[in-house]
Amino acid sequence: TEVAVRLEIEGDEAVVTEWLTTLQSPEKFQVIKSLEMELDLRSREAEPQAECEITVARWFVPDSASSSPSN
Repeated sequence: TEVAVRLEIEGDEAVVTEWLTTLQSPEKFQVIKSLEMELDLRSREAEPQAECEITVARWFVPDSASSSPSN
């Protein structure tokens, strides 16, 4: 079973990039399915700002007791 979420993130480019590195985790059966990131060139912040659209998915093993038909 897969559960996926789509997020829109904005913030300091370095912070957003660091956070993204924590999402990809084969041990947790979690992956980044899609990622679009661009710098916000209109921002007046001192640090470069990023706008990001991301889809993250996690897979779960179905409970075998609940997936089998009951007699």
